[in-house]
Amino acid sequence: MKALTIVIFISFAFYTRLYAQNTFPASGNVGVGTNAPTAPLDVRGDIKWGPGSTGMLVSDVNGGIELGPVSSTGAVPYFDFHFGSGTSQDYNVRLQNSANNEFTIQTNSGGTVFAVTGSTVGIGTTDTKGYKLGVNGSMIATSVTVKLYGSWADYVFKPTYKLPSLSAVKSYIQQHRHLPEIPSAEEIEKDGLNVGEMNKLLMKKVEELTLYAIENEQKDKEKDKLLTTLQAQIDLLKEQLTAVQKEIKK
Repeated sequence: MKALTIVIFISFAFYTRLYAQNTFPASGNVGVGTNAPTAPLDVRGDIKWGPGSTGMLVSDVNGGIELGPVSSTGAVPYFDFHFGSGTSQDYNVRLQNSANNEFTIQTNSGGTVFAVTGSTVGIGTTDTKGYKLGVNGSMIATSVTVKLYGSWADYVFKPTYKLPSLSAVKSYIQQHRHLPEIPSAEEIEKDGLNVGEMNKLLMKKVEELTLYAIENEQKDKEKDKLLTTLQAQIDLLKEQLTAVQKEIKK
């Protein structure tokens, strides 16, 4: 009877050991695929989880970490961040490698908020129209620096610069309805506004206006000088006329 009791106890303990959850002491490491774990949990290989084991986390020999779904069906991989509660919630933020090597950050309600396609970046859009940065919406900044590859408009002040006459500018405006070299309203509507180039053109016009003002000031000075000379001659003629009149009356 005593032997039977011992056998039953050992069998029960073995059964409990098989079906109970594994527990480990606070110290020591656990290894999967290795007999010499170097961390509390050391897995030498992929870790797969979720329905159908569709995800993986890999630490390679170079120290890199890969996190994402594994699929050979051509499906677009993604990584979702979920917030809130409930079983019917969709993703709140999605990181996705879309078509054409496009990396996007999306929200469930607002669509794509950030996209990197090749060497271009889009904010609020995936279509940058060929520009390096495309923003679908307004921007605000405390400072913006535009680097121009062309020359600045200071060449207007060189002695060799030929300043257009105001009559030529007037004729151009009457024919084209905009300033020379400045894009028309139709061009701006079609191609947009190149801020750097426009600032350079506007500075050129300001410098030309400065030259016109200097030129007009010089002309005004010459006119004033001429008027002073003419006035002196008129005063002299008046004096001579007065003298002649006095001689006639004698």
